[in-house]
Amino acid sequence: MTDTRIPWPFTAIPVDLDSYGLNPYAYRVLTHIIRRQRCFASLKNIAALCTMSVRQVQHALKILETNGMIEKRVRRGRTNVYTFISPDRWKQPDYSADTGNFNAQDFFNRALLRRERKDFQGALADLHESISLYEQELLEAQNQGRVASRKEQDIKDAKNEVLRLIKKRKEELVLNEEMSKWIKEIETEQSNNSEQDLDDLEDF
Repeated sequence: MTDTRIPWPFTAIPVDLDSYGLNPYAYRVLTHIIRRQRCFASLKNIAALCTMSVRQVQHALKILETNGMIEKRVRRGRTNVYTFISPDRWKQPDYSADTGNFNAQDFFNRALLRRERKDFQGALADLHESISLYEQELLEAQNQGRVASRKEQDIKDAKNEVLRLIKKRKEELVLNEEMSKWIKEIETEQSNNSEQDLDDLEDF
């Protein structure tokens, strides 16, 4: 029988942290601070232990401090002290912020983060934007005679996420006539997908 016990001290990752949307550098630096509660190390040492550059650590710390996830105490002539802040004091993600520079992948990524945070209506809206932009990119590639199989797969993946969302959370969504028609078109188009394809993926 396989031993599934974890052979080292383990800290569970809170949902609020996992779904916050931090970049990998900020996430890594935050976990470094969380494990210690208070971090007195120099930027150089943090960089070495987190396997990144000092500049990446500085940028990560700025992100964490801006979002209220850590508190910095400056000590003259000594290293700064970084303290982990309780999640109930974190700045909440602002989904109303300007998305003018967002591309299809940005909307897709944000849709999954919003879904993890139980913002199903927002997730559906972002998937709609993602698919629309992916389809524009696909058309541009085809008009230029470029191979676009990756874009076709991106569209299929995003549409499958729409189907999963509707399958599992339809009763929690408010759908207008236009959105209902759009979803019906996806259901018809993707009707060759088996139930198993959607059920195999983790619940949300």
